[in-house]
Amino acid sequence: MRLRTSPTRWVLTAILAVTVLGGCNAPFNETPDDPTPDTIDASTWAPSQPISHPTYTEAEQLEWREGWLISMAQESGMVDPPEVDLIRWTTSMREYQESYAECSTNAGFPQTLDTLGLPYFDPPPPASQKEALDLVLYTCNAQYSPLPQLMDDWSPDQLGLLWDYWNEAFLPCLEAQEVELPDGPVPSRETYVETFYSDPDSRWWPYEALFSLPEDRLDPVAAMCPPYPPDEHFYGS
Repeated sequence: MRLRTSPTRWVLTAILAVTVLGGCNAPFNETPDDPTPDTIDASTWAPSQPISHPTYTEAEQLEWREGWLISMAQESGMVDPPEVDLIRWTTSMREYQESYAECSTNAGFPQTLDTLGLPYFDPPPPASQKEALDLVLYTCNAQYSPLPQLMDDWSPDQLGLLWDYWNEAFLPCLEAQEVELPDGPVPSRETYVETFYSDPDSRWWPYEALFSLPEDRLDPVAAMCPPYPPDEHFYGS
């Protein structure tokens, strides 16, 4: 299941198809000197104004997990899903995706992570093994369930923070790495936040510029210019 564009939830979600959203052009922060490769490290970015994040009690986390697993079983058509003990909560998207891929691989369905850190099958499992695969994926998600805030729909504050990160750090980082920037106008911050869910077909995903890179440059550039802001700022985890 290769995910490349969506917010967050189990799908896992995705996520991604893209057209550039119209709006005003948003200028990058100017610097006195032209940046040279390696002078901008977007992975160290922090917002000027931290955002608030939802909190859950232990009981609320367990209640959320139960509903999440029920939905997952229903989506895959499982009639009688097994009870699976939680081994540990995964507290960041990276930890969740790595644990999920490792668990699936150990169960005989190899997965690896792409440049965005999203798991995909390598090689794809045959359709004849769907029932066994569904059980493995359900079990892995149950054993290494993500904290609910990692799977919530993104809030307006998170969407604004994402826009800030892309314009303040990610795109300037790509420019410093001499990566061709995406064509088309940049939506205003307000437009991006307001239309993200109301007009999903027009979402702006500038990280797609990474996929224009040759394979030998993709991972090094993505490490310097991560496509998403750090989890501790975006999710509070």
